[in-house]
Amino acid sequence: MNKIAVLPHSYVAGSQHWFEKKNFFSQNGRLRRYGCGVIAAADYSIYRHVFDAPKHREEYLSLVREMERGFLRVIPGFGISAYLYAGLMNLTFMRMSAQERLRGVSFFFYTKKARQRLLTIIQEQLLADRPVIIILGSTPFFFKKRRGVTLYQINNDTVEAAAEHVAAHFITVTGIYEVSQKTMLEVYSWGRRYLMSPDEYLKAARYTYPFSNRIYRSRVRLKRMKNF
Repeated sequence: MNKIAVLPHSYVAGSQHWFEKKNFFSQNGRLRRYGCGVIAAADYSIYRHVFDAPKHREEYLSLVREMERGFLRVIPGFGISAYLYAGLMNLTFMRMSAQERLRGVSFFFYTKKARQRLLTIIQEQLLADRPVIIILGSTPFFFKKRRGVTLYQINNDTVEAAAEHVAAHFITVTGIYEVSQKTMLEVYSWGRRYLMSPDEYLKAARYTYPFSNRIYRSRVRLKRMKNF
């Protein structure tokens, strides 16, 4: 694997599966089934020092619960809207007096221009020490075939499929690598490290709801200096 762009510091990711299996409408139940967006938000915020890094798992779960009780409310059976996600994250940042701000960028279809733009945005963000949150679009119910994106892992120097038909899911990009002469994104989900093809991600857009394939780029608001 050859590095193209990676985060300069180690990335520690949590998992929604750390929550107990409880009632569908309980907070733990909601977060376990549909809390991937809150997990991605928590991991991003911890990496960017918006919140202090938890010292143990239960402290991490408490932070996720606190964020969900705040602005990142999870709707049972649905999760968090891709359209509202950036705004809800920004409200969280404002509450913590952080200068971070997120903005969503949509990708609709696979074209060379879209591919180049996708990789350019991700590379710029990684080189600026900012993880990139991505939502994999939802497949409409009337599609008989299961669509989505495949996540890969390397096993004995061989790239193998580890999770197929992944859709309606928030993940985090932490690196860009060249693997067997193919460009692959290093992503984290369910507390594990995977690889994802940017080409497969863009091609999946044709089977998802409009505008649901989105990435979230960030910037830091600079405080204005007062004139004396």
